[in-house]
Amino acid sequence: MKNNNVSIIDFISDQIKNPISVDFFNIAEVSGHIIDLFVKDYKLTELVAKATVEKHLGNFLGEMVEDLLVVVESPYVDKIYRDNYYNYYSSKLNKYFRDCIRLSFFAPGTDLENVQSYDMEADDIKTSFQKNYLGFLILRPTFPKIIGRNSISPKAMRDHNFVCCLAKVNASVFSIKQKIASFPHASQDTQTMTCAETTVWSLFEYFGNKYPEYKPVLLTHITRAMHSFSYKRLLPSDGLTAEQITYAIREFGFGAMIHSQLQREDSEFDMYYIIRTYVESGIPVVGVLKNDTLGHAVNIIGREKEDKDAVINHDVYKKMGKAEIIDFNRIDKKYVFIDDNHAPYKLTTLQKPCASYYTEQRWHDCEITNIIVPLHSKVYLDAAKASKNFYNMLDHDRFGIQREEKCVLKIFLASTRSYKQYIAFNRGLNDLVKDMILKLSMPKFIWVAEVSTVESFLEGKCNDLYIQDATEPYSDSSIFSNMAILAGLTNGTFFVQDFGNFKGFDIFVNPFDSYTDNLS
Repeated sequence: MKNNNVSIIDFISDQIKNPISVDFFNIAEVSGHIIDLFVKDYKLTELVAKATVEKHLGNFLGEMVEDLLVVVESPYVDKIYRDNYYNYYSSKLNKYFRDCIRLSFFAPGTDLENVQSYDMEADDIKTSFQKNYLGFLILRPTFPKIIGRNSISPKAMRDHNFVCCLAKVNASVFSIKQKIASFPHASQDTQTMTCAETTVWSLFEYFGNKYPEYKPVLLTHITRAMHSFSYKRLLPSDGLTAEQITYAIREFGFGAMIHSQLQREDSEFDMYYIIRTYVESGIPVVGVLKNDTLGHAVNIIGREKEDKDAVINHDVYKKMGKAEIIDFNRIDKKYVFIDDNHAPYKLTTLQKPCASYYTEQRWHDCEITNIIVPLHSKVYLDAAKASKNFYNMLDHDRFGIQREEKCVLKIFLASTRSYKQYIAFNRGLNDLVKDMILKLSMPKFIWVAEVSTVESFLEGKCNDLYIQDATEPYSDSSIFSNMAILAGLTNGTFFVQDFGNFKGFDIFVNPFDSYTDNLS
């Protein structure tokens, strides 16, 4: 009797041009399968295919959890690579392939076989399948630089003891829609995308998937925006300067700011403080790294989870009255880098960022020389000025800090919508205070300062808070600096600002949960 399954397979092979193959493997088996695909479909010699996979894909997968399951889909049409292909690679003499390979990652134990055959109930597929989905990686045929666009959950990485900026990126596996909370990443191909372009692209990809007022961009959008600023051709790319990166960010609707390493020498709020403050605000920061021979660009997107005991035992930054202030944004921590030369989410220090994960010695003395901050266009008050105003307010006779103990100060930027939701659901807050904050007129973004006693900080709570208008660019050099302060809660007193005058009344408030929505 004729096997109908075989005849159907033969029919598909004969009638459907370039059929899509979908297979799944343990992560340890993936490299061998990719080598076979490169030899069969992309016409590489086995020697070249093996060397390419071992050096680039092998190093990438080596930083991921070792027992993940991987779905391999080939051929795959990737929007970023196709844009580059038609804009650049298709015009070259040598043949470049249009199609890519997509790897999708799942937690161990995922029932991929039943999902692929659709033997599970639809609701079960959507819940359990989504729960176990950990992201995707595109392999593009730009040999040997094959690591393309990827969005991978931090949970898929071996070292994920950090919090960072995450956006939900859309994807699909087995034609089933998925979302993955990740920070977009890609490696450079050295021709259309150097470190600068990949850094700018991943930044826009993050904001475009995170907020409705922005949208992801293609490389052609970036180069088109740069034409009026550049004095030479943009393809093949030689990279972008810090000023060009700032210009590109501004062209796509951001109020970009650039800061220099020189601020370390003449300012109380140096470049490292500014990085820590913006990262604590959930805002990725572009870092420009340099030494005598190298230049590089990265995104700084998060930090290691704080060791609370180390925080409360840190050196006191300033005494204000009888209170000893530990400024959370002055504490050295490891920060999360998106570096296109490596897999995503590299933890390292701000002072020597490349020394901990680059094996080549020539990288080890690179320093962050500049940072570019992609602020919302309506955020007029920057981190340094906002921090100065808060310190000025903490010294206020009546509404400043009156505590006689060690306190932890944390300063960050937040959207009013997210912050008011946090206030609405904060069970530790007095209902009257909650109601007044929710009814308070605020701009789209606010600066917030939380003050916690040692005991409260260890419990994840704060005692006092100050709210500042992010659209008022006053600093403490002005007699109107307090005009930016909207309201506060301190020493059992809630106050609001009315054209520079503060009006307050006493109210009992227990320690309440700190705001944690900026970093996930």
